Amino acid sequence: MKNTFSWFHLSDLHFRADEDYDRKVVFDSLLEDISNQIKDNIFSPNAVFITGDIAFSGQPRQYELASQFLRSLSDVTKLPLSNVFCVPGNHDVDWGSITPFFKTATNVFTERKLLSQLIGSPSEVSLFTQRHQHYNKFIKSTFPWAEIFGKSGLSYTQELDIGGLKIGVVGLNSSWLAGPGIEKGQIVVGERQVREALDSISHPQLLISLLHHPPTYLKEFDESDVKNLLEQRCDFILHGHVHELGALSVASPDSAVFYMAAGASYTERTEILSYNSVSVDLDSGQANVHLRTYSDRISKWTADVATYSSAPEGQFSFQLPERLSKRPQSETSVLKTARDLSLSRTVAVADRPPEPEPEPPAIPVALVNSINSKKCILFAGAGASVDAKLPTWSQLIADLVDNLSQVGALEEGESEELENLIENNDLLVLAPFCLERLGNFEFARLLKEKLDDTKYVSRTHRILAQIPFRAAVTTNFDTFIEHTRKERSRIILPTTMEKLGAPGVEQLLNDPNVFPVIKMHGSYEDIDSLILTHSDFRKLLFQRPKYREFLRRLFTDSTLFFYGYSFTDPNVDFVLQEIMSLYEGMSPPHYAVMPDPGKIKRQFLFRNYNIRVIPYKLWHDSHSAAYRILELLSGNNK
Repeated sequence: MKNTFSWFHLSDLHFRADEDYDRKVVFDSLLEDISNQIKDNIFSPNAVFITGDIAFSGQPRQYELASQFLRSLSDVTKLPLSNVFCVPGNHDVDWGSITPFFKTATNVFTERKLLSQLIGSPSEVSLFTQRHQHYNKFIKSTFPWAEIFGKSGLSYTQELDIGGLKIGVVGLNSSWLAGPGIEKGQIVVGERQVREALDSISHPQLLISLLHHPPTYLKEFDESDVKNLLEQRCDFILHGHVHELGALSVASPDSAVFYMAAGASYTERTEILSYNSVSVDLDSGQANVHLRTYSDRISKWTADVATYSSAPEGQFSFQLPERLSKRPQSETSVLKTARDLSLSRTVAVADRPPEPEPEPPAIPVALVNSINSKKCILFAGAGASVDAKLPTWSQLIADLVDNLSQVGALEEGESEELENLIENNDLLVLAPFCLERLGNFEFARLLKEKLDDTKYVSRTHRILAQIPFRAAVTTNFDTFIEHTRKERSRIILPTTMEKLGAPGVEQLLNDPNVFPVIKMHGSYEDIDSLILTHSDFRKLLFQRPKYREFLRRLFTDSTLFFYGYSFTDPNVDFVLQEIMSLYEGMSPPHYAVMPDPGKIKRQFLFRNYNIRVIPYKLWHDSHSAAYRILELLSGNNK
């Protein structure tokens, strides 16, 4: 099996109804340029992605011309139209159907709840998507995938098998409330549209999402929701609209998401026109980008040698994240990719030097000594699994709530109440509700489907496994820790903790042949072990005294190293508070790696939990400094 996937990325074609001579010159040259790259074995595409604005004003004649071009493109690339994917842009709205009401409709949506309710009603959504009627007729008469849309009629998903390589494509509609005059900061996609689309796709080896507008163009409340969902699941996010070449960037080296804009394929012949091609090779762990631009002087498309300082030949390569390449990846290489892409983007767009990488904070000598003397225990929170793109606990609960609706397990009026609970992050109320309504079997099945980490690779957990901790504690349901420690791992579930009590801690920590993995809340592999409800917590803490004694002894005799943990768990909070009240000043301090919470919170955590914070600064929204701390502790920092 050859683990490569390649695509051409076009956008903003802007077909008009008239026979435009200049457009013909540009597009004839474009087809010739693509054909030459294929003939010369420079590029072998598996798909074509077109990210919106196929037409200029959403009229039938414009789509007739677009259809002719796309069929020619299919011939040139030797790809069936089933491998050509597109999404609508604001120019694909029928401008003639935009009444004063529709021009102001987007102003109504200022929060997730109202938008989710609308997306959940296909009949109401159709009031807006009817403005795409000509676009919809065009795609249904052109593309086989156009018959498969989600419940709302906004998004679609497709799964491709390219020589055994599983590729997922998610097409999103960012223009269903857009039109002329609706611009940056006014666009709405809708969290529900994105979540439903992502939920309908399995776990491909490479996941690519398409939308016309970049997330930065969305309303503030929607940008946060949409951006987080896409970045936590997708590998590449392709968009158009900006009419600027390339805009290649790493959204976050932690989750390793790559945004790519194609620029405009046509506006006017004398404007800057562009497209790009990308080849992803999972075996080599590299992605290669070819940037193309139109030269009106010679009436040809050529390599773009000017826009990016780091792509002087119109080509650019970068390293894929470890979870895709399955190759060990150092933080230095991740930072180099982020720095190179950031340098390209900032020089080209903002004309200013990139922000320097932050230095990792000093690591306390006492922590290093504790690790080396086998007196330190890892405490891994949900943040430790982010780079593998596992869902967070809040995302997981939201997915389970969506599933309740799909299987008809909700009563009248409960959907709205559940939306409010999700909005307020009331996860301890939502989790047992989902368990009750779904039943043990279905709940366990969905949990395994979402959290089965055998399909994923986590660079964070690989590095954590290289640090000589004596044991690990986690509130996570996933099994990354035990998988990375392999044969030495011994899983300790809540029932085992109750049997062992305080004496069992010493026995476990003194056995050199095992690495204890203490699952405070259980594991998805054993549905009966899960701790989900307030009642579960109460029983453990107040009716199972040996469970509490086990944790108290563990946390009192050892130094804990918290990584990826947010200190919001009531179970952990109670144990730490109890230890402080009983042993204040008599137990070793603990340490937590966190993005700098500020002096006041650092003092609060130390006074109330005996936790010293090792603070670090974010870089381009990335927790790269935290990874560097782990590399320093593992002795692998180069």
